[in-house]
Amino acid sequence: MGQGYVLMTPIQMVKMMAIVANGGKKNHTTSEI
Repeated sequence: MGQGYVLMTPIQMVKMMAIVANGGKKNHTTSEI
């Protein structure tokens, strides 16, 4: 965890947290929003 996360928007961070919460499943519909 470093500068890479700082460059991410809060929305992108929420998406990543959602993916991790789902067990690492890639949700294409979520990533396209």
